[in-house]
Amino acid sequence: MCDTLVALGNSTKNSKVIFAKNSDRNPDEPAEILHIPRTKHSAGSEVETTYISIPQVRETAEVLLCKPIWIWGAEMGANEFGVTIGNEAVFTKEEYLEAREAELRWIERIKNMPIKKKTGIFYKKKWEKLSKRNRLPLLD
Repeated sequence: MCDTLVALGNSTKNSKVIFAKNSDRNPDEPAEILHIPRTKHSAGSEVETTYISIPQVRETAEVLLCKPIWIWGAEMGANEFGVTIGNEAVFTKEEYLEAREAELRWIERIKNMPIKKKTGIFYKKKWEKLSKRNRLPLLD
């Protein structure tokens, strides 16, 4: 099970935010730290994710990501605007929807968020809607 810690600026000695996360992937599964600079993209271009293509935005933010090498998505990441995100496993007795190969997986949404957003507000609203449907936990 993944563990995530966030200490907001009002809880730290130097008023900085601390984000820490472990990734409990298979010990033999290679991971990489990936730096992607701010990039401008052509109108109408697409991004090849692990299983599907999605529309590309015109400009993506500079990001630092930690990800398994075999998947497009990321375990955790942060962008130049300070948007930071990490994924968590969900253990529940409630019924939940399985991802299908024709969908963008949650780990891929983790990578998508810091690349495309200056704030977490857009994704907070989407998570609220999805958490009601899929019974996902929501961390504000």
